[in-house]
Amino acid sequence: MTTETTLLVASTGGHLTELVQLAPHIEPDPDKRVWVTFDTQQSRSLLHGERVHFIAFMAPRQWGALVRNFARSLRILRQHRPRQVVSTGAGVALSFLPFGRFFGASATYIESAARVDGPSATGKLIARLPRIATYTQHTNWSDGTWQYGYSVFDSFDPDGELTRRPRCDQPRLFVQLGTLDFPFIRLVQRVAASLPANAEVVWQLGATPPPAALPGRAFDFASTDEIETLIKESTVVVSHAGVGSALMALQNGIRPILVPRSQAHGEHVDDHQLEVARELAARGIATYADVDELDEALLSGDFRDWKLPTVEEGAT
Repeated sequence: MTTETTLLVASTGGHLTELVQLAPHIEPDPDKRVWVTFDTQQSRSLLHGERVHFIAFMAPRQWGALVRNFARSLRILRQHRPRQVVSTGAGVALSFLPFGRFFGASATYIESAARVDGPSATGKLIARLPRIATYTQHTNWSDGTWQYGYSVFDSFDPDGELTRRPRCDQPRLFVQLGTLDFPFIRLVQRVAASLPANAEVVWQLGATPPPAALPGRAFDFASTDEIETLIKESTVVVSHAGVGSALMALQNGIRPILVPRSQAHGEHVDDHQLEVARELAARGIATYADVDELDEALLSGDFRDWKLPTVEEGAT
C-alpha cells in the first residue's frame, strides 16, 4: 500500500542542487518529502531539517556502485512505500526508479539542465524502461519520449536582479571547481597567472591539487552556506561550467564567468559543460570563456559582453 510520501533521489553536486530547486514544484509539502543522496557537506547543508537517507557514493558511470546500492534502495522503498519517486540523476536514478514501480509508485526522471542537446547515458537507459516518465529541461530536444516541463534556469532574468559587478582596482575573486572527482588544473594555473594586481582570491578546489605557492586562500569543500557567503562577498566569480555551481552564483545574484571542462584534457567524462556555458551565455545570465581566454581584464570584471553566443550557437 502506497503512502503520500514523495521520494526525491539525486547524486550530489548539480543534480542535487537542481532537485532542491524543483522540489517545491514536485511536492509543496516538506513533510511529505524524503530525500536520497550521498553524504557530503553540500547535501547536509542543503537538506538540513529534511528527512534524508544517505547511500553509497557513485561516481559518473560507476556501474558497480549502482549494483551495490540495489539492496539499500529496496529497503528504503519498502520502508516508505512512496506515492512517487522522482530523480534528476545521475546513475543513482537507476537504483530507484525501476524498483519504485514494483512498490506501486509513479516514477519520473528529469534530465539535468546540463544536457542541452540530448539525454545523458543514464537518461538513454531510463528512456528504454517501461512506465517511467521522462522530462527534458530544453525544448529543442523534447519529443514523444522526452516531455518539456520547466528549466531551473527559467527564473533568472538577465535584465533583472543579476549583477555584473563593475571592474574595480582591487577585485575579490571566488574560483569554484565544484564537487567532481576530476581535477581542473588548467583553470587554476591560468587564473593564478592572470590575476590582476592587488586582487584577493579564494579557491574552492574540490579534487584539484593546489599548485605550489597558490595565492590567496584555498580549501577543497565547504557547506552551501559558506559558499554562498563567499559568492556574495566577491566582485567576480569564476566557475567550472557545472550546473550546480552556476545555479549557486545565479541564486545569489551574480552573473558568473563559466569555464567549461574538457574531456580531451581528462577533466570530465564528456564535453557537456561547453554546452552549458554556451546556453547560459546565450540566455544572457553568464559569461562564457575558455581557459586560455581568461585574462587580467576579464578577471577584473571587464566583461564587455564577452563571447556572447548567438541563439543558434548556444540557446535552446
